[in-house]
Amino acid sequence: MGLALASVLSGCGTIVPTSTWPGLIVAGGVVYVTTPQGKLYALSAETGAQQWEYPVKADQKAPKPFTALAAGEGLIYVGSFENKLLAVDPTNSLLRASDLPKDATVEKWKFDAKDAVVGAPAVDGKRLYVGSSDRNVYALDATNGSMLWNYTTGHWVWATPTVASSRIYVGSLDHNLYSLDAATGQMNWKFEAGGAIASQAALQDGVLYFGALDGKVYAVDAERGEKLWEFSTGNWVWSEPVIADGTVFVTSIDHKVYALDTQNKGAKVWEFDAGNPIRAGAALGDKTLYVVTDSGTTGEVLALDAATGKPQWKKTLPKGSLTTPVVAEDVLYVADLDGRVTAFKRASGLELWTFTPRK
Repeated sequence: MGLALASVLSGCGTIVPTSTWPGLIVAGGVVYVTTPQGKLYALSAETGAQQWEYPVKADQKAPKPFTALAAGEGLIYVGSFENKLLAVDPTNSLLRASDLPKDATVEKWKFDAKDAVVGAPAVDGKRLYVGSSDRNVYALDATNGSMLWNYTTGHWVWATPTVASSRIYVGSLDHNLYSLDAATGQMNWKFEAGGAIASQAALQDGVLYFGALDGKVYAVDAERGEKLWEFSTGNWVWSEPVIADGTVFVTSIDHKVYALDTQNKGAKVWEFDAGNPIRAGAALGDKTLYVVTDSGTTGEVLALDAATGKPQWKKTLPKGSLTTPVVAEDVLYVADLDGRVTAFKRASGLELWTFTPRK
């Protein structure tokens, strides 16, 4: 299943091994996916045809797998277990070359951390914010990769930061959610959950919503860092929540999807049992919620009615998925653990195309 990432400490102290998972984004009519085999692919969103791959030569791959992705300022930002964050210009003609000239450089810039860059960066204009397994949160110049500041937490930082005006919010595996000054990195406050925080917080109307490996969903006041409410699931909440129309949707490794009322202290609106663990976040398109599962051998894609949780359609994947699916117009894009990407018609689940990366 790829390079072993490390061991994750849950709130109860259990040590559990995990593995790498592909990054997936859609930007400008192009699907970008990373693979455990150390490749970044650019695909046509319409047909799935490969436009380019990085490293450029088909028989080459990165020394260690790439991880999560982000787009901004005309660049694609990709993290790496080689302790780097790379900025790639997708218009660079060298990406389409059959062979690179000696000493040619495809990357716009590289930033060297002291450990793996697992989570995707948050891009805010000409700045980006990213965490690392070296325990730091970094603010970088998005145009050249120079470091503006760093803040050190008590453990690995795998979560993508959330940017809001003059603040960023980011969780750490040290169990804390931090509010940092976006300009200086100075801490405003930190909130301690009962377990490690591995995913991004969602922000709406001055409230932060996030899950933790103690199996809980938290709502925290973004200005003061005070807990407003919490909701307990049956296992780890690994993924980022999705919010719409006063409802926060969250998945759990307990196999379930939960819809919680943001105006009623997180009261449960509905729950749906998918039958297998769900580590990836849900994607919302209009009035439909899309989730992916991992049984350990295969996976499923499920479309649920966002108002009721009733299933609308489901499709089987040859491998499980730990990557949050992406909605773009009327298409749903899903990446499985091998980096295989499938495009589905959102309304019906009709498969439009599949891209399978080389081993």
